[in-house]
Amino acid sequence: MPKIGLRNFHYAELTSDTESGVIYDEPVSVPGIQKADLNPNMSVDTCFADDAPSDVATTLGKITLGLTMADFPTKDKAFLLGHTVNTNGEMVSKSTDTPPYVAIMFECARSDGGIEYIKLLKGKFSEGQLQAQTKEDKINFVSDTMTGNFMKRLHDDQWKRTIISTDSGVNAIVIQDWYTSVEVESAT
Repeated sequence: MPKIGLRNFHYAELTSDTESGVIYDEPVSVPGIQKADLNPNMSVDTCFADDAPSDVATTLGKITLGLTMADFPTKDKAFLLGHTVNTNGEMVSKSTDTPPYVAIMFECARSDGGIEYIKLLKGKFSEGQLQAQTKEDKINFVSDTMTGNFMKRLHDDQWKRTIISTDSGVNAIVIQDWYTSVEVESAT
């Protein structure tokens, strides 16, 4: 079904990702998401033998997320970019700043009345392009942007989770608790 809405952006810091487990902080809600452009680059290659295709293999490459927000609160933007906010309320950006790994969560309304819930499990954000323009005879809104680069977790190779509210067999508790934590299953 086509997506017709986007809302409820959250992030949670990933504090540990090892083969034995992962640990996330509590998710933080940031209002004002306008656009999420997820682009997982998959490579599909064909092996040829005896003058014909004999096998096909895929691999997951770079995963990027373009994020547009109506407004990004300074404390959240600073956190996601690894910057600091000083006692004057200024966001201070240094060349040595290192963004933390985070999981992000959001939901997309669908034309069938359902909701698709999405979690990206491990990534870092970088500064977006600053755009602004003067007022003219009409107002042109310009929003904040950021780019996230995501990857699979070391713990279990997972990089994304999704659930659609209208699918059969959906556990309602998973949807109810979607934004309370980044749930983790045992590696299998």
